[in-house]
Order: sequence, then structure tokens, then C-alpha cells
Amino acid sequence: MEDLPEEEKPGIPAWVVTFADLMSLLMCFFVLLLSFSEIDAQKFKQIAGELSQAFGVQRDTPALEIPKGTSPIFDKFSPAPPEPTLVNQVKQTTTDEQPELQTLKSPEEKAIQEQVQKQVDANMAEIMEVLEPAMQEGRINVSENQQRIVIRIEEKGSFSSGSAQLTWDFEGMLLDMAEVLAGIPGDLAVEGHTDNLPIH
Repeated sequence: MEDLPEEEKPGIPAWVVTFADLMSLLMCFFVLLLSFSEIDAQKFKQIAGELSQAFGVQRDTPALEIPKGTSPIFDKFSPAPPEPTLVNQVKQTTTDEQPELQTLKSPEEKAIQEQVQKQVDANMAEIMEVLEPAMQEGRINVSENQQRIVIRIEEKGSFSSGSAQLTWDFEGMLLDMAEVLAGIPGDLAVEGHTDNLPIH
């Protein structure tokens, strides 16, 4: 008499255990990534504000007060300021040591740097004088970044939304800027972006 083959016991397939292990490891990896991430709220608000101005978002919703919990336990809850982390302390000490590094420069380097800074300040004053009306209206922002003059043109000051035609006011302002920038030595970089509306 022949032996009957053994029936396989009902249950889950063997690959499920390996799959579950991989999924749990993947979840742990993302939890670690999230725990190591660092969100700078002040910088986030600044970038969000600049982007909303650049893209022409004009809705202002004033926040009257911070929403709080309604249960008796959380009624008196107010978030405490976070404890300073090691990264923040290291950043603080390195910025405190910056003046010491600047004093190690030779007198010639200091003289050259001062001369360059004076030239940048003079150029900045000349540019700001020409662009003062547009700056007052909030169409242009002029700033200095590491001895470079940065001119930011807001979207509402240059193009109408969904259009490739410059506004009449902006064309005149560009001509004024061209006269000033033509007399300033150095490289000129032009960068830009567009909104998400198709051009008509």
C-alpha cells in the first residue's frame, strides 16, 4: 500500500514574515528620519511670506489668538519654549567666534575688503535712489547679500497674472534700472519664475 503524501498545513505563506519584517524596518527608518529632521519655524514663516508676495497671494487672514484645547486638562495649556539643542548651541558658539576670525586677516586684506564694501554701499545707494518709488509701493526689494546687491522684483510689479506682457510702469522702471546697472562693474545675474496660470 502506498503512503499518501502529507497535506500542507493551512496557514500564511512563508514570504509574509519577510515582508512584515521589511515593512517594520522601513517604518523605523522613516521614524528616524522624522526624528532627526529640524524645522526652523521662523525661517519657514519668512519663506512662506516671501512666496505668497511673489506669487501675488493677496488674502490676509489675521490670527486673533492661538487656538487652545477645550478640555479642562488642556484649558491652561500653553506651549513651552523648546530646550536649546546641541546643534543650536554649536551654531551660537560658531557665530560668536566669527569676529575673532575676521581679526586674523592681514591689513591688506582688510583694506581691500573695506574698499569693496564702500563700493558696494555706494552702488546700493545709487540703485535705491533710482528705485525708491517702486520700493515704497512694494514692487521691488533691494538688499545686500555677501557683498552682492540683490534686487527682487515682485510678481505684482512686473507681469499681470497669466500674461507674458510687461506692465507699462515696469518697462519704464527697467529702463531706469538699466541705466544704473550699466555703470556698475561686475557680473549681472537674472533669475526668475512664473506662476501656475497659462499665458493667454
